[in-house]
Amino acid sequence: MMTLSRQLLLVIPLSCAAGWAGILLARSNHTEPSHAAIETSSRMVSDGTHSGTPAAGRKGERGVREIITSSSSAVLWEWLAANSGVVHLEPTRFAILRELYAREGIGVWTAILAGQDEEARENLSDDFLGMLSSSDPWLTYDLFLQNKDAFGKRWGMGANSSILAAASAISADKFIEVMERSGFTDTNVWFTVELPAGFDYAGLVSHLGSSEHMPSGLPMDLVSKWARVSPQEAAEWLAAQPKPDGDSPMRYLLEDELVYHNTLLGLAETHASGRDEGLAALSKLPESTLVKSWERLAEKLDGKINPAVLDAATRMDARDEYLVQSLLETRGQVSPDASWKELPEADRWKAAELAEKRWKEESSSPVDDRARAEWRRRLQEAWTGK
Repeated sequence: MMTLSRQLLLVIPLSCAAGWAGILLARSNHTEPSHAAIETSSRMVSDGTHSGTPAAGRKGERGVREIITSSSSAVLWEWLAANSGVVHLEPTRFAILRELYAREGIGVWTAILAGQDEEARENLSDDFLGMLSSSDPWLTYDLFLQNKDAFGKRWGMGANSSILAAASAISADKFIEVMERSGFTDTNVWFTVELPAGFDYAGLVSHLGSSEHMPSGLPMDLVSKWARVSPQEAAEWLAAQPKPDGDSPMRYLLEDELVYHNTLLGLAETHASGRDEGLAALSKLPESTLVKSWERLAEKLDGKINPAVLDAATRMDARDEYLVQSLLETRGQVSPDASWKELPEADRWKAAELAEKRWKEESSSPVDDRARAEWRRRLQEAWTGK
């Protein structure tokens, strides 16, 4: 009869067999996995999902975790010493550091800093901060501040987004304090965080514009969130901003087109006082910026008609532009979304005529002509049933 070990090894690719064999042999012989077992299993995960499927990737990760948890601390430290700084093994180092921290607490940090190899000390302490930041950003921040002068300029950057997110969740003032004191290097990261009620958006953007430091990272959709709570203030600020140059501390907020269409969506969907005034302010943006914003917003909404956005477009004298961009977004769809049928029939067909005209101006090859005819047929079928 085939043994369990033999059954498993038959279904695991050869690149994975050695790592899994380490687990199986350890179970059968009651011995702990070796440094080599960790090495092989780490490689089989980092080489990319074994057989190429997500399920296989998850299985490999579970195998690595099982080897780590059943290994002695001495074996884990040995592996770390041999693999510090190897980029593709970072997930395994994080997992090992997390296991060691669960066993030894802050003693892990002390042991890393006491290491004799300067490069390994810097790499592993950087990894430790990155690992710890997701669960304890403030302890991570304290450790960073205590030791940042002893290491390179980019040391601790793996922890910056978690620390800045934790600061943002408290207040804009806390974010500013951490931004200025930390000296985190410019990394252009955006992080997801729930900003608290009363968050001082105006104070933060004002500080960003005057600070000598570039923000290492910022809350995702900062201006759009501002627009939802203070529509007029946010829109007037955005409309007044010049296009930033490469050295401007505002460039992360403004150089990406996302800020305009996301703010437009925030304004459209808010019920806060000042919505209409905000829409009026945003309508003063350059025409090219507004056209691109409607295009990106239609793409974001997948060609569906959002009633709040339609109302905003109407108030901004951009109803046709929004409908045309939304209808052009349906070209790759089997049929337009049912939300289109909520519009008056005349509006639908006017948008179809304008969209077809623009499409033809952009491209008029025989292939495009056939595509337009097929698209028009789908609209006809969806809206008339014929």
